[in-house]
Amino acid sequence: MRKLLEMTTPSIHLLADADKVYALGREVGHYDAGREDLFAFHFVTYYTWEFSHAGHTLLRCRYGLPGLARPRLNRMAFKREYKRTFGVPIPKAEEMERLWQVVLEASRQPKGTLLVVSTEALAEADRLKLQCTLIEPVILTPTITQLVTAIDGAVMLDPQGYCYSIGVILDGTASGRGNSTRGARYNSAIRYVESSPYPTLVVVVSEDGMVDVMTKASLAEGRA
Repeated sequence: MRKLLEMTTPSIHLLADADKVYALGREVGHYDAGREDLFAFHFVTYYTWEFSHAGHTLLRCRYGLPGLARPRLNRMAFKREYKRTFGVPIPKAEEMERLWQVVLEASRQPKGTLLVVSTEALAEADRLKLQCTLIEPVILTPTITQLVTAIDGAVMLDPQGYCYSIGVILDGTASGRGNSTRGARYNSAIRYVESSPYPTLVVVVSEDGMVDVMTKASLAEGRA
């Protein structure tokens, strides 16, 4: 079965039922979702797969642990976490839209990435200067975001979208909230958020496509 799966592509699939594999092929024509007789398994990355119907993910399984599918990134949830983390009203519409476009572009990074939004981004960039690349403060655009998230390490920016450093190796004390199934990126974000004395929001983009918006409040509530 593994060899057959290696022959598939995003458009060429294995056709199978509960017992046998019949062919390699692609879907043609229009599928009537009301029939409910065509389902797909998508192997996302190591030990992670999704079960879907008519383009809608119904279930996601990671390391043998199934769970209901959730949106990769929710705009309203991000705004809510932003507002209660930084304790200020939602910024001007153009500023919020600019920051949202940065987050959205980062979420498309196939190798995964980290965005760290801190009220003291400049001070944190200076503190971590031996384990990052300092840059002149610049407002991130989707194009710049695509470039700076292509390298390892986090991107440090302030709530207004100004970036101060890239390739940041985050620090932080050990936490009892870690999750061994989520990898180093996710767990380093937990340590950093919990250890930071400043209001901080971290967007974690995993290689399997999962996106987590992490703050002290969301960690306390068990939602990150």
